[in-house]
Amino acid sequence: MQEQRRSWKDLFFDEIREEMKSMGISTGEKKRLSIGVEILTRPYIMLLDEPTTGLDSASTFFVIRALNSIAYDGKIVICSLHQPSSNVFNLLDDMLLLSGGETVYFGEAKMVVKFFEEAGFPCPTKRNPSDHFLRCINLDFDIIAEALL
Repeated sequence: MQEQRRSWKDLFFDEIREEMKSMGISTGEKKRLSIGVEILTRPYIMLLDEPTTGLDSASTFFVIRALNSIAYDGKIVICSLHQPSSNVFNLLDDMLLLSGGETVYFGEAKMVVKFFEEAGFPCPTKRNPSDHFLRCINLDFDIIAEALL
């Protein structure tokens, strides 16, 4: 049986994965390294599930800014983010908000504040928009509050 030849990319990424396993690096460092390795492959579409989980706010900002730069270079970047800071929120181009598996909003991120305002849920001046949206669309908190009363 002939052994299947592996590309240099496969060998390189296998080596990186092995190094990551043996190195004593933090979860945040592993996350950034994993994203960096993905970027090296120069994909046309990047799908990232919570790329900022485990990162501090400064690291989160720089990761999202890097992904934003990749998107402006013509690549498609789709990622899930949970409660981004106001600074990160301002870097977003488009947004999909879900509640109970249903779409609440899908469109330009810069228009979502207006959307909630027109729906009767204006965002208070000094509140992080993503925190406000979460409170407006998450029904779990209402159910808990009713149970406690």
